[in-house]
Amino acid sequence: MGQNSLRLLAFTLAISTAIVLAGNVEAQRGRSGGGQQQQRPQQASQQEQQQAQQAQEQRGQAQAAARQQQEVMVRNQEEQARQSQQQSRENSMRQQQQQQQQQAQQQQRMEQSQQKQQQEQQKQQQKQQQKQQQEQAKQQQDQMREQQQQARQPQQEQRSPLKEQGNTPQSSEQFRASQNERQPVRVEEGTGSTSARQALSSGNATKFKGPSVAVAPRAFQPGVRRSAQPAPLSVRTLPLEKAVMMPALDPSVTPEEREHAGQVEQSLRGHLTAVNAVPGNFADIRNQQRNSFLSGNFPMNIMGQNVFFNSGNEIVNFAPAYECPAWWHPEPGWQYATSCVLGGEFPIGTDWLQWGWHPYYGPAPDGFVCADDFVPTPYIYFPAYGLWRIAGAPGWAAEGPDLDYTGPITVEMLEHRRLAVTDPYTGRTINRVINVPYFYNAFFFPEYGRWGYVNRHGYFILLNI
Repeated sequence: MGQNSLRLLAFTLAISTAIVLAGNVEAQRGRSGGGQQQQRPQQASQQEQQQAQQAQEQRGQAQAAARQQQEVMVRNQEEQARQSQQQSRENSMRQQQQQQQQQAQQQQRMEQSQQKQQQEQQKQQQKQQQKQQQEQAKQQQDQMREQQQQARQPQQEQRSPLKEQGNTPQSSEQFRASQNERQPVRVEEGTGSTSARQALSSGNATKFKGPSVAVAPRAFQPGVRRSAQPAPLSVRTLPLEKAVMMPALDPSVTPEEREHAGQVEQSLRGHLTAVNAVPGNFADIRNQQRNSFLSGNFPMNIMGQNVFFNSGNEIVNFAPAYECPAWWHPEPGWQYATSCVLGGEFPIGTDWLQWGWHPYYGPAPDGFVCADDFVPTPYIYFPAYGLWRIAGAPGWAAEGPDLDYTGPITVEMLEHRRLAVTDPYTGRTINRVINVPYFYNAFFFPEYGRWGYVNRHGYFILLNI
């Protein structure tokens, strides 16, 4: 009975517990249903919040896009303004550059005009100086002629044979006339005979008397004296035509003039020798003799006037570029000169250069070509005729330097240029020949017993005199 009671009590407790549990379950279900009803308005509120948030985000994005677009527009405007300012600055700079260029061009034109005026003034001054020098030279020549005439008056009373044979210096016109009347002559090889030299210069075999120079009373180089007959050379030589330009005449010359050109060529071959190489002591001898000549210690009496030579009175008038002839092209170490003055007293100008100039040589020269350091000397040797000239004096010299004189001399050579000239009447091109005087300083070489010089072609030439 006790056990049954316990069983009943346990059963009752179990039923009570089940009922309680069931009530709890219903209560939970009730509570769960009420919670779902409460969650539905909350979900609606969240959706509205999300929508509002999304709208706000869209408005923010739109505002950001608007701001970005506005920034782009501002940047574009700033870039356009910057470009406009840059273009304005560039235009301003171009205008300034154009103005500067115009000013520079105007300045250049003004400078060119001033330079041209200065050149014209210099040209006029040089022309006036040349004219004055020529007038002075003419006056000196007239004085020398008067002195010569006075000196010849006693001889005229004695009827000198030289005077009867027409031995006075010839004028340019007389010289040309005598050339037209000349007879063919033969030129001997070697040093050349006196008669051949006279025939080439005057057109006949008569003698003449010209200006002279008295050398200083002492020898130029102590212990050195020239020989009247130079000894034969024992050096290696070159064909002369390889080192020296032979005569070239205008195509319109006559047969007689061509014959004369042949005689000139023979004279050149007789009086010049081209050596295979320039001596090693050439520079030393040149410098020594130049310095001695310009020291003023060796005065000379030129046609009755004592002259001292130094670097101050040995003048060479080089022509500016605008006064040089059309055929002249600058050569290193060489200059085109219009005139020079010996010892400050005796000019070599146009009159002197054109004396005895023959038409078949082409147009008469207005100047000569020489080295940069050329020094005028009293004696000038003309190998084409084998004769001497005196600086500043027209005509041929009576004789060459004394045998004691071994100082510098000048060698006058003619070198030709061939030019194509248009005939102004027919328009045809004519080949003309221009012969140009070249002045070379020659120096005495004791080992050869001769004067020698280096021409512009670089060849060493000895004089057989």
